Amino acid sequence: MSNIKDNKSLNPFSTFRYIKELDGFSKFFCLIIFLSGIGIYSYASALNYFFKFYEKVSADTIGTFVMCSSLLAFLGTAFFLEKLLKRFKEKIIHKVMIFTGIILMSFIFFRVKSGTTPYFIMAAYTMTYEIVRSLGNTIIARRYVENQGKILGVVSAADSLGNAVGSFLSGHLLAFNPFLPFIANIGIMAVVLILIKNFSRVFLINSD
Repeated sequence: MSNIKDNKSLNPFSTFRYIKELDGFSKFFCLIIFLSGIGIYSYASALNYFFKFYEKVSADTIGTFVMCSSLLAFLGTAFFLEKLLKRFKEKIIHKVMIFTGIILMSFIFFRVKSGTTPYFIMAAYTMTYEIVRSLGNTIIARRYVENQGKILGVVSAADSLGNAVGSFLSGHLLAFNPFLPFIANIGIMAVVLILIKNFSRVFLINSD
């Protein structure tokens, strides 16, 4: 018991101490994962409330949509992603999926704004962001032969913190304007894509 206390392994914030052990690219990608979590969950956490209070959708419809979204996300990460990885590099798939998500969310926003709810496209978007989240973890973990558990702990912490911030923002955005979560998602993910395209290579070269 004394060893546990000495190592402070019960401190929920101790994981963040390991960030300083990461190389420049991995630190940069932790920022990407954090921002992606904010962008994704500023929309995802608000969606059911948007359906319930603004679209006046029944609970049965919301439940069916959540089930279909989860099923499509499972199929995407379990099968579709596997096929993509056989043909393309992880970093390319990651960027393409973020871009695809921005396109889908733009379409969703304009359809919802016009009074139509594109449930299938929304479910497809869920699949893209689950693929993005899965790839974010592996892109960093593959850079380390040892201590992958510790590295994944840092990545998961960055992801969870982004999710928490996004979920917190979602309620305020929804209260201010029901369409703001969609706009915030598009804006934040666009910033993420710009950062990846313009700076990831710089950090990668410096780290290598």
